[in-house]
Amino acid sequence: MPVYFNDSVDDILLYDRQASFIGGQVSNFRENLLNESQAELIKDMSPEISGVLKTRRGFHRFADLLGSTTNSTYVQAIHFFDTDSRERVITAVNGSIYEIESNGTVTAIAVAASKLASATNPAYMCQIADKMYWSSDTSTTKIFELKYSGGAWVKTDATDVAPLNSKYLIANSGRVFAYDVSGNQIYVSTILPNLAASVKINNGGGYAIGDYTTSGMTVDSLPIGLSNGQTIVFSGGGSLLLSAAAVETDTTIYGTLSVALVADDEEAAVATTLFTMGGVTINPFKVGTGAETVTAMHSWVGFNVVVFCENSIYLVDTNPLTAATAAAGNATSTFKIRQVSNLSGAISHRAVAQVGEDLLFLARDGVRSLKRTMAEEMVAEQSGVISYPIQDLIDSINWSAAAQQATATFWNGLFLLSVPILSSSENNCCLVYSANTNSWIGYWQGNPDHNIKPIDFCISAFGGYAEKLLTLDKIGNPMEFRDYISPQNATATDYQDNFDGTNYRDTAWQALTRGMTFGDQLSPKSPDFTEWEFDRSNAKVDIIPVLDGEDADRLVTNLVTGSGTVSLATTGTVTINNGAGYAVGDYTSSGIAVDALPIALSSGQTLFFSGGGRLSLSALASIGAVVVYGTLYDAALVDNEEAVVGTSSTTLPFTLPDSKVRRFRYSLSQYDPFRELQFRIEQSTGDTSSNKYVALRSIQAGSFMDTMEGDQ
Repeated sequence: MPVYFNDSVDDILLYDRQASFIGGQVSNFRENLLNESQAELIKDMSPEISGVLKTRRGFHRFADLLGSTTNSTYVQAIHFFDTDSRERVITAVNGSIYEIESNGTVTAIAVAASKLASATNPAYMCQIADKMYWSSDTSTTKIFELKYSGGAWVKTDATDVAPLNSKYLIANSGRVFAYDVSGNQIYVSTILPNLAASVKINNGGGYAIGDYTTSGMTVDSLPIGLSNGQTIVFSGGGSLLLSAAAVETDTTIYGTLSVALVADDEEAAVATTLFTMGGVTINPFKVGTGAETVTAMHSWVGFNVVVFCENSIYLVDTNPLTAATAAAGNATSTFKIRQVSNLSGAISHRAVAQVGEDLLFLARDGVRSLKRTMAEEMVAEQSGVISYPIQDLIDSINWSAAAQQATATFWNGLFLLSVPILSSSENNCCLVYSANTNSWIGYWQGNPDHNIKPIDFCISAFGGYAEKLLTLDKIGNPMEFRDYISPQNATATDYQDNFDGTNYRDTAWQALTRGMTFGDQLSPKSPDFTEWEFDRSNAKVDIIPVLDGEDADRLVTNLVTGSGTVSLATTGTVTINNGAGYAVGDYTSSGIAVDALPIALSSGQTLFFSGGGRLSLSALASIGAVVVYGTLYDAALVDNEEAVVGTSSTTLPFTLPDSKVRRFRYSLSQYDPFRELQFRIEQSTGDTSSNKYVALRSIQAGSFMDTMEGDQ
């Protein structure tokens, strides 16, 4: 039947295109309504602000926390501990706490071994100054303090009566905020708390065993408050049972001394309370009616703390009072609590991340912006949800497993949200939102048999070097995101995942374009041609036309998208020149002695030695240099061990590398007519080469508008 009237001799040749990918993935709308910068699906790829669609960087094992185990384990938390004297990645796994150095060396923190209550649940912690505060000691169910002092980790339990089994610890303005589950209330600590303190005798003659309930004992000004009935034990063995409470700065304490006398300047180490000020307990506070269950807390700009409940959100201005003003524990009485939403809340404490001056969080109806959610309450419209373009992915979340398991972070302009989808009980999919382009750039999942499974994130910055995004996976080992490697120094493995420290796995990336209708959604078209533009790409790809929603025969298989780069540098060998060799470790300052270099080396370059050692260079080295600097991983080096660098061979003739854009043009005349045309691009499964990087700039296509359509 006639569809489009055309009295010309030939049908009209029409053009359509996927001009860029800056609009990201829009999979919740009809594919033939998307604009030229949007795609229906983007998996394990990363559109840049230039619109070029590129392979995402890989996740590599950062340290062997639990060895080579491949089974899921109980994973609880990861944090970067940063003080003037110590920088470590801190991880909580299976109820214990570990510290990891910049070179991946793992050490168990002995004083915290098996101290986290319930190894099956998340652990919550925050850092204030040089101390970490962790929820729920396994024996006391109270918060404990962990700090590095005198060359060792020191653990001190809080002596507060409550809260017990607290959750959602956050830091704001030098204070700890903790949610008390049983009382459904929030506790607030004093500013810059310190649980480990000491009481020091200030009496030249000391004190004999006896009753000092009336006369008292003179001490240096107390750094903390003490409670009536509390027992303090001095270093010489003397035990003092207090008969009266004492507040900070008091110089006299009362009680009964037994066991042994105490001498002048003798000290007693005293654990103290966390949620007191001037010796008086700070009253906890509730939000709303007090009956709503708190699901998350997050420190926001200034003194603001955002408290999320299951179906509501509260903004709390926690501007602190001074100790002199905050009498009788009323330090929280002036907090200004304002409900900003009564329709939505957060699913998980960890699935909240600050993006600029906004907070993005996972709610039951999707990913929301706090600022936009606050605004929608005033204008009565559903503007707070920003995940409508990928609502189909949101709807696939396993919500029962996502509660308190979903986790999020903001890194290099990207909001990463790790969630369990479909029937998975573990986080197995990362939804990615770009704040630079205000679009969802797809999802990251990895190889079908080896999914990335972030359970928590942290950002490390050892020694002032470039920051890295680290994640703790469900296996229980920290992983690093390889985007810190510069494009010039990136190798094929930087675009693959490495979960066990040995095997590099392709991510099985793919993309599905918008539906091209060539300006007419009604009329059939006969396909004519397509042209693909790759921008200095080198991976092998497969291209499959999709006609009216159905995959057609593959247009091309194992297409080599570019020739990569050719280096004419002389092949060389780096040879270790140290009789004792080198252990795995950080040599960014001390360096590693080598024979005079026959070839220049670049900062960020990786040397692979014959014995399995892997040296990531932190500084360039010129020809003739006898010391190289970097971090050694995987295996120790022995004297005279070698690593081959440079090009292994340059056989003439050879193909010069692409200067910029490479175009591939194919006929489509072999395919049936259609009303809308899409293309699926996939990583070639048969690609065993060392080229894994794809950079797709645009796709052009042409078709003839048919004036007659055959009977269906």
